[in-house]
Amino acid sequence: MRFISCKNILVIGLGLFFLMQVPLRLANAQALVIAPQNVELGDRDRGKAIRLSNTADVARRYDISAVDMVMQENGTLAPAEDGFAYSAADMLRYAPRRLTLRPGEQRALRIMFRRKKGMADGAYHTHLKFKEVPLDDAAVTQDQGGAAPEAGGSAEFKVGVEYTISVPVVVSKGSLSSSLSLADARYLPKKGDDEESIEIRFDRSGNGQGVGFVRGVFVDGDKEIGGAIEPMLVKVYRERDWISRKLAFVQAEGSDHPSNTVRLYLHDGGTADAPVLQVLDVPLPASNS
Repeated sequence: MRFISCKNILVIGLGLFFLMQVPLRLANAQALVIAPQNVELGDRDRGKAIRLSNTADVARRYDISAVDMVMQENGTLAPAEDGFAYSAADMLRYAPRRLTLRPGEQRALRIMFRRKKGMADGAYHTHLKFKEVPLDDAAVTQDQGGAAPEAGGSAEFKVGVEYTISVPVVVSKGSLSSSLSLADARYLPKKGDDEESIEIRFDRSGNGQGVGFVRGVFVDGDKEIGGAIEPMLVKVYRERDWISRKLAFVQAEGSDHPSNTVRLYLHDGGTADAPVLQVLDVPLPASNS
């Protein structure tokens, strides 16, 4: 999900719906690369490390903090209010909390966690936020263990765009049980700035995340005749029993659909190669053929 705030601060937040092992890059200058971009800690895990790389040609500094985000009914994320029942923020221990990366430098962020006493089985989550902060030459030298410039020297303060990126962290305890299903789907015509799409409701149950991969194809009887909508990885966090997502058609605007039916496939996992859990046909208006 992407948040854009005023005063020249761009916030890019990741939730739930992204390829797990592909390095994550900040937009503009591709400064920070993070891998993996999703962290999952189970009963047998004592901790993990995230690899951070600076691909920019200048040094960058980041403050790191744990921030709770909760899923909304449209699948986006928003800051949690106080008392979030499934927060993992208090369980995490990580270092460093601030770091400076020189051009081309790689560092590791080490994550440890401690489960709360008496916590119930299930999945808990938070997000690690990497916020870029202003940096001058003196700060680079001091962060790297060197001496600051002598008094009387000058330091530039460069005002520009600051970035924040968030990486989800999921902590699981005990026995997990979860399921994801296609509860309903319908065709939505173009309206104003909204392109025509398929709106899908996903239902989740159990004490864990619901995870699946959805794709849609045009069909004529049992014959598939081409892709219909953008395929998507779907994650539904534990605090939501359902979400609704709108998936756009892949055809060029104004072109006719090759059939009056879109067949949705829900796969059990993060890719289209996973077993099919469910199939659902969505009728289109007859005028689209």
